[in-house]
Amino acid sequence: MESHKNVIQAATGHLAAIGLQRTGKTVLGSLISPATWFYNWVTTGTTPTSVDYGFWILSIGGGMFGPASLAATYVKALVDDDIHRKVLEARSSEPPHVRPGIHALIGWGTPSGIGGRLAVAGGTAWQHPNGVWVGLVDDRRRTVANYSPKLASDLRRPVWPLTAGPGGGRYMIHDKLSNVRTVS
Repeated sequence: MESHKNVIQAATGHLAAIGLQRTGKTVLGSLISPATWFYNWVTTGTTPTSVDYGFWILSIGGGMFGPASLAATYVKALVDDDIHRKVLEARSSEPPHVRPGIHALIGWGTPSGIGGRLAVAGGTAWQHPNGVWVGLVDDRRRTVANYSPKLASDLRRPVWPLTAGPGGGRYMIHDKLSNVRTVS
């Protein structure tokens, strides 16, 4: 069930929203997604992405955007479930003490681009051989600059020791895989 959580939540949320709309409680129906996000945050610490917010705003607009947003939400739920499975696999490749801090790099833009932005900001990002791009935070949710993943096919991290890059406030990065078992 955990491996299909997003699809299940999307389907049950959609059915609940339709039921509330048919009973005249349209405003309450539009709050199903935020209620689901809150539940996920409380139970698992996950938060919605900017893409989730965008689809929700489009669905509230209704009209021709409602069905398109609904279809896109289901596709995104399938993708999110696939990413979740891949992140679990990436975590299992790393030592137990860092596994809780490994998270998927998702949002607007390509995952490798998000990884590059994370590295420039002082964090470590890598692509696991299963294709998922992940980043690492410590127990205080701060990015980790000098981590070497055990299994990676690509890597983005700042030059260590941290070296200021052009323009100030950013760090020089490299994507050289050192001390990392790579898979081609």
